[in-house]
Amino acid sequence: MTIATRVIAAGAVLAATAAAAPVAAQQTWDVKIAYATINDVQDEWGKRFRDRLESRSNGRLKPRVYPSSQLGITPRQIEGLQLGTIEFMVSPPQYLVGVDPRFQVIAGPGLYQSLEHARRVASDPRIRETVLKIGEAKGVIGVSLFVYGPGGFEMRDPLPNPQALKGKKIRVLGSEIETEPVKAFGATGVPMPLGEVTAAIQQGVVDGAAASVTVAAAFKMQSIAKYHIESNWQIHMDTAFVSKVWFDKLPADLQKIILEEGKAVEPELFGWMVEHQSRAKADWIAGGGVFSEWKAQDHPGMMETVQAATDRILMRDAGNRQLYDLVKQVVKETAPGS
Repeated sequence: MTIATRVIAAGAVLAATAAAAPVAAQQTWDVKIAYATINDVQDEWGKRFRDRLESRSNGRLKPRVYPSSQLGITPRQIEGLQLGTIEFMVSPPQYLVGVDPRFQVIAGPGLYQSLEHARRVASDPRIRETVLKIGEAKGVIGVSLFVYGPGGFEMRDPLPNPQALKGKKIRVLGSEIETEPVKAFGATGVPMPLGEVTAAIQQGVVDGAAASVTVAAAFKMQSIAKYHIESNWQIHMDTAFVSKVWFDKLPADLQKIILEEGKAVEPELFGWMVEHQSRAKADWIAGGGVFSEWKAQDHPGMMETVQAATDRILMRDAGNRQLYDLVKQVVKETAPGS
């Protein structure tokens, strides 16, 4: 190749690169944000994150939220995330134990003394960065970690104490971290996506469901299971993920926006969540539901039983145990009065 030919070829490459840059800057991406719930902190995350992405990308990202399992029940959403057919998904992390068992660790019952305590743990950089990176090798990149709220049970019959769980079938999320604590009180945990719960209670497949009052009130579950018991033994976390298949195709500036906005929206949600818990409790009662609590001081041994079940699950596997040790360390360092 002569020098003149090389100069012409180099010029062609530069011209092509220059032409491609404006095209990439003008390209838009349709974005689906999926989750199973509605009118709760997941929904609030979805709407706030949607607005942040569209605004900061100047319309290059065009997000739309799909609450109430519109894009399929949670296992189907996870599959879509891994395949790249769904760009974002919000879910309790323990739903992803099939992706990696370590996702259940942050949700361990008996770990947190209060909502604020859970918030401190979730926002600690050692925990946040570790948890959000767990699924990258399996096609899911974490972008947010935040507190969902206290756990509880929606039941067809009253549960005056944890021992009343004996013989009951309880819908739980899809990990041992939910099945083992109820098993410790003589109940059977039945893993089930949220979209199937109402029919399962109506048909008598289960006697009730483990869920936050915010979920129960949003889905008006008091019409089929009027007794909500806030157990106070589990504070639920939530995670938001982006599909790695899709994320890797984006320009670097849009990738940066997604990761930064996923982190920036987290502190906005806590105060909203606390207020929403109060509104959901009022809605539950106004809709004919009955609300009660199991407080540790009223039920001696309850928290010890739950903590022992969590330890049995998370200490037997090396991968879980390593993260669990870190979580317990941060739990201790951030506990009230520490």
